[in-house]
Amino acid sequence: MAITQERLGFFNARLEQRMIEMGLSAPELARRVGVTYEHVRKLIMGQCLPSDSTLERLCTSLGLKQKELRRRVMKDKMIFRFGDAAWQAAGIDPRVAPCYILFPLLTRDERELFLVQVKAVAETSRTRADGVSRSRLKSSQ
Repeated sequence: MAITQERLGFFNARLEQRMIEMGLSAPELARRVGVTYEHVRKLIMGQCLPSDSTLERLCTSLGLKQKELRRRVMKDKMIFRFGDAAWQAAGIDPRVAPCYILFPLLTRDERELFLVQVKAVAETSRTRADGVSRSRLKSSQ
């Protein structure tokens, strides 16, 4: 059964990505880490964050660096606690927050494609905005 994320976060996005890379199911990860399947499911869904001891066991089981995952957990704690205000305090528009979470997880080719698409959307938006401005200018004359 697939587990769907309810809240996208730095930690759970990386957790899910690594599980996919390793071909690891949630029940198998729970067994390796020594926690319940329900706890792993909540971690994947973004409903909770791991304790220090669980984080250590997750890193060992998944072959990840603790420092990297600790940073992700700390970012998520701020966002979970303060919501959009945390993004705004960092100078980031909350509407594009998912890009900041997912971009580091992309391969080099995926990043390049993503940037090309973002530039195309920005250019399209700019062209439309210019067209609207010109039509308003003509109608006011």
